[in-house]
Parts: sequence; C-alpha cells; structure tokens
Amino acid sequence: LPSIGPSYAPAFEAILELGPDLVLADASAQAHLAEAFDGALRGIPVVFIGAVAYEDVATSISLIGELIDNQDAADTAAAELGTVLEEVQALSAGETSPRVLIMNGAINDFFVALPDSFVGNLVALAGGENVAAGQPQIGRFPGYSQLSLEAIVEADPEVILTITAGPPPTLAELVLQDATFADLTAVLDGRVHGLDLEVYLQAPGPRAADGLKELSAL
Repeated sequence: LPSIGPSYAPAFEAILELGPDLVLADASAQAHLAEAFDGALRGIPVVFIGAVAYEDVATSISLIGELIDNQDAADTAAAELGTVLEEVQALSAGETSPRVLIMNGAINDFFVALPDSFVGNLVALAGGENVAAGQPQIGRFPGYSQLSLEAIVEADPEVILTITAGPPPTLAELVLQDATFADLTAVLDGRVHGLDLEVYLQAPGPRAADGLKELSAL
C-alpha cells in the first residue's frame, strides 16, 4: 500500500492524491488531529474508529459495514468474533486464573498493561488475573502503568507476556536472561511469551479473535 506518513503525523497531501471517497482514522492515535483532518481533506468524509476492548472491534466492523454498504459481510465478521469469545470463555470456565504480567518496551524501560488496555482486556477475557490491576495509568500509551522490580518480584506472576516495539533481542528473551527475574514462577516454569506488536498494541482489529485464542492457549 502507498505510504501516507506516520500514524501521528499523516501526510494529508498524499491522502488527497489517492482520491478517497472515505477516510477511516484511528480514534486512539489520531483523535487529536480531527480538526487537521477536516481542514486538510477538503470535504472528504472522515470517520474515527478504534478499539480499547475486544467488543469494540465488532462494533467498529459493523460501523464500517454500514458506511460502505456491506452490512451482511460486516455482521458475519462481527458474529465470528462473538463466537470465538464464547469458545474461549467456555474453556476457562471453572479454571484457576493464573497471575499475569504484561510488559511493553525494553528491559530497562518498560510499561505494564492495565486491565483496561486492549491487551489487558483480552487477557481478562482469556481467564488471566492481571498483577497490575489497581495501578494508576502512567506512560505514553492509554491503559499502561509502571511497576517496580520489587513489586513484580512480590507479585510473582505465573505468566509473563511481552510486547517488543524495537529491534532484537525481544523483551521475552531479555527477561529470561535477566537475573532479577530468574526466581519468578513464570520464568522457572518457562511461561514467558512474546506477543505480536500489531495484534495486541498497534492495530487492534479483526485479528483480535486470533489474539484471544492465542492468549487462551498460553
């Protein structure tokens, strides 16, 4: 696809050159640019969509189906998301909830996902207990906070999920190599897993169903 600039600074002239009938923008990353979109796109309709929870994906799909006059296909896709949720919740029913830590960043500069983040919502739906629950929101992304290493050691997560935004090595690899984490239950049991950056952070969308199934399995 042609480049139209970075998420936080789209190139409006490049968008105009493509001659779109409709522009779909990201509600979480670009909502603050609403006036800029309206001023620069010269009457092209702009609709902001996004997802901060699993159920929001189906809502957005239905909205897009209505906008492009393809409601039947949209309703089918939205229903599939609901079916996957029912299957995952049936699997976790009656099971003990593992204590889960969700890390995003680098080994010396990371944030932890709260239950009201997108990935945090998926973890809860999959049956996990977020060890960062109750922490204040801090950081560059909505739904994220920080935990000291002492607090992490005290919480002793049984599963650690990581999201790596930079180049290798991955955050999961670094956690496994760092002596600070060596005695955590998740490390001792081999339950430190890397998650896909786009699915769980950058582009929450239809692949959320695959992400939910992956978390359930992990």
